[in-house]
Amino acid sequence: QVHGKYRGQHVGGNGLSIIPLTEKADELGKRIDLFRKLLIVIGLTVFAAGFLYDADQPREASLYKAIAEAIGMAHQGDSTEALNQLSRTLSIAQSVGSITAKGKSHLWLAILEWDFGDIEKSRRHFDEAREAFRTSGDKCSASFCNLCLQIVGLYLKGKEQRASGEYERSENYYRQAILLGRV
Repeated sequence: QVHGKYRGQHVGGNGLSIIPLTEKADELGKRIDLFRKLLIVIGLTVFAAGFLYDADQPREASLYKAIAEAIGMAHQGDSTEALNQLSRTLSIAQSVGSITAKGKSHLWLAILEWDFGDIEKSRRHFDEAREAFRTSGDKCSASFCNLCLQIVGLYLKGKEQRASGEYERSENYYRQAILLGRV
């Protein structure tokens, strides 16, 4: 084997460079963190737009306030309490029939579950949020959830490929997800 120009890089018999697993893991960790940050930033934008969209519905104002407080808790580092508050808010939204508040609760639960590393729960919440937004006629938020579901799907495919040792394919899926997040 011939050493490449980067520290620890080797060129295998097939001519492809092989980066040690620890460097790959660090790179993947950075990408996962980037996904989380992209979801939060995009989610804040959608939440703000949706809040203005529904501001004229006073019965939902307290639900939106509870969601906003939960988001504040999450940004201050109290993600567990934010998750609990959003779960309570979701329950109330369902009981009073507030489809939009239900969608917003699911959306933020999806983002927090992603942050906690429970990707399957995150995906389910994005799916529930998308359906709620579709039902309420909020096409912008439904579209955002659809985008997030695509990103989650690409992430899961990348994770699957990485687990099977297909690092190049894995990296391609992660790159596609990052590009979607920048849209």
